[in-house]
Amino acid sequence: MLPLAHIGITLTIVRAVEKRVELPGIDYRLLLGASLLPDILDKPLAYFLFDRSLHEGRAFGHSLAFLLLLGIFGLVWRFWRKGCVPVTILTGVIFHDLLDSMWLHAGILLWPLYGWAFPAATNEAWQGTFQIAGRNVHWLVALDAFGALLLLNFFFRLVSIDRLIHFLRTGECHS
Repeated sequence: MLPLAHIGITLTIVRAVEKRVELPGIDYRLLLGASLLPDILDKPLAYFLFDRSLHEGRAFGHSLAFLLLLGIFGLVWRFWRKGCVPVTILTGVIFHDLLDSMWLHAGILLWPLYGWAFPAATNEAWQGTFQIAGRNVHWLVALDAFGALLLLNFFFRLVSIDRLIHFLRTGECHS
């Protein structure tokens, strides 16, 4: 999945849940970054350490081992500090993995249970196309455009300069 889809869909789902259930201390700036964290970590790893064509930039950051490491970090953080920073990061990474359909890539998701090497990601869930008005549209492009629309909607709701500045300073949004 492409970046705007990761960010927009994750943001929209968490905002929808927040409207139904009180989520304490969500920093949406952090959530936006965390929704891209596996790619931010893995793309440079794939570029510098692995054969890019084989790994498509999916390695450690897309694994349950990474989620476990973030969970342990979160427990340690909660022991010494207050706040939901680790929960926000973990939420963003979980949504990233769900949107990347990582359950289809067991060798990466369950790394290192199948060995230390990262297998090539196959069976890309969003690889195909669909038709609109007789034209083929790639799922990845459509989902990225959808994510962009969700982000535009979010930021248009913060159109008041005071709310936008408050969001940029605190990560809170009350729109």
